[in-house]
Amino acid sequence: MEKAIAKTHIFNRNIVYKLFAIMLLLTIIPILIFGIASYYLSARVMESDSIKNSQLSNEQILINMNNIISTLQQQSYALNMSLKDILPIVTTSPETNPNYNDVQVRVKNYMSTLLLSNKNINSIIIYNLEGYPIFYIDKSGGSLPLISSSGESWFERAIRLKGAPDLLEPHSNNTTSIVGRKTTVISIGRALVDIINSPKYETKGVLVVDSSITNFADAVATSGATPDVLNVIYSNGGNVIYSKGALSEPEYAKLFSTINKSEKSTLNMKLDNKDYLITSNPSSQFGWTAVTAIPISTLQAKSVFIKQINISLALIMVFLCLAGSVGISIWITSPLKKLMRAFVKLRNGNFEAQVEIRGQDEFSIIGLSFNMMVRNIKQLIMEKYEMTLLHRQAELEILQSQINPHFLYNTLNSITAVIKRKDYENSVEMIMSLSDIFRYSLNKGVYIVTIADELENIRKYLFLQHFRFADRFSVSYDIANDALQCPIPRLTLQPIIENAIIHGLKEAAEDGKISIIVKTYGDKCFVYISNTGNIIAPKRIEEINASLAQIHFGYTDKKANKISTGIYNVCARIKLLLGDEYGIKIMSSPEMITTVKCTLPIDIKKTIGGDVVEDSYR
Repeated sequence: MEKAIAKTHIFNRNIVYKLFAIMLLLTIIPILIFGIASYYLSARVMESDSIKNSQLSNEQILINMNNIISTLQQQSYALNMSLKDILPIVTTSPETNPNYNDVQVRVKNYMSTLLLSNKNINSIIIYNLEGYPIFYIDKSGGSLPLISSSGESWFERAIRLKGAPDLLEPHSNNTTSIVGRKTTVISIGRALVDIINSPKYETKGVLVVDSSITNFADAVATSGATPDVLNVIYSNGGNVIYSKGALSEPEYAKLFSTINKSEKSTLNMKLDNKDYLITSNPSSQFGWTAVTAIPISTLQAKSVFIKQINISLALIMVFLCLAGSVGISIWITSPLKKLMRAFVKLRNGNFEAQVEIRGQDEFSIIGLSFNMMVRNIKQLIMEKYEMTLLHRQAELEILQSQINPHFLYNTLNSITAVIKRKDYENSVEMIMSLSDIFRYSLNKGVYIVTIADELENIRKYLFLQHFRFADRFSVSYDIANDALQCPIPRLTLQPIIENAIIHGLKEAAEDGKISIIVKTYGDKCFVYISNTGNIIAPKRIEEINASLAQIHFGYTDKKANKISTGIYNVCARIKLLLGDEYGIKIMSSPEMITTVKCTLPIDIKKTIGGDVVEDSYR
């Protein structure tokens, strides 16, 4: 390393030379800044930037407007697909349908929710085939309109399109007869086609979804358009959909006839005796064209900025001389501050802390030594961690292997008895269930499964126990759907069910009950397994729970095992895999019911050795 330092440039070896270099740069940099700023901050660059920003603004305006129209189309399609609820309103009346009012209220509630949840929809109208509006709702809760649309071109066109969307350009919403409610809107019309009950896909009515023109003003406002420019949006036919600014009608027509409708374009043009820089962007989706007109006088006013730069640079040069001493001090102490921050990170346990090495001066050598020290510490810790993890995984395998289906002999005897009765169908199912249980219990390397997998194994286990104990007990399930994918250590529930049958129901002649309940609350999943029959004395329950509480994550001292091997192993595996906050607890009630409560995480992750490890389930 010393040889490498000797070959480096002199400015990277001594701080004194660096101080000299920075003072030299403090004199040269302002001059360079002045030349570069004078060159790049020219009127041509500003004009180019203005054109680019205008085109981006036009594109954003078109995107916002297209999104509004797409939303109207999607919502009208969704309403058309809900024809099952809307159809009775179109084809029946209160006189012919006793449920008409209930259907109308349900549709109105649905439409109201749709209006409240979508700011771009202002009103929804449903017409029958005669053109009479039979349903109307807007954001202010308007009543049913009275004006017919029969014979209007848009109405006839919507029927001909057979359910395809029809865009209606800006028009006055004169459907309602209520004074003061007329607004300028853009609408989507769509025929209501019965694709469920009618094999010929008959048209039953027409649906109109309106969006106020003010929504399109918001689309311009959110596009980043500046207040001193003119924004105009033309329809495919040349109608002005929206204009921010005021031009005479001939000037609007002149502007539309001049711009390029097929691609982006830029031109200079005089409008109302004022020179403008015009940029236009056409929309391929709906045929609209967004136009931005920037006054030339605005661009010229910005060139004054160059003069201000020249004055500012002179002031900056004076300031740099005064601030030079401060800057040198900061520059010298900067490597020390970086090294200090790295030490703080290391002290807080961040072993990824590294110091950025630039050059090979004294500070670089200290930083390089620090980085080597951190890597050595990290390597030692990882070696210790891997040894601990291997130890815990080996202990987990031992605990897993202790949970064997020792009911094998009783199950084989039961299968033999069923075969002797020539009940071959049940005997085959028993053998397959026993095979599945053994395959499930011997699935090495899979520590975590889902609640659904564990319950499936329990059902097969209880199926076999049914033939052994006949009708001495029944099983009930109450499983929350959102708990089925929660993680659980494999073979957690089988030992608990086995204890419930053997110890709880062993003296029950009949009417024994086992209840399995799985619920979620917050970020935890809770499994409750209850059984009737013999209950455990309260003092013994306290001893068992105290022993279970002594089992800590990564610590399974058998001296704390004052309980059965099955329950102990279940609790130990839960804590080893998921952490100390999870485990099992035993409870009893005066009603002769014993309950085992399992607490598990709801997140589909597992922890081994303190690290979160992604793993696929069985």
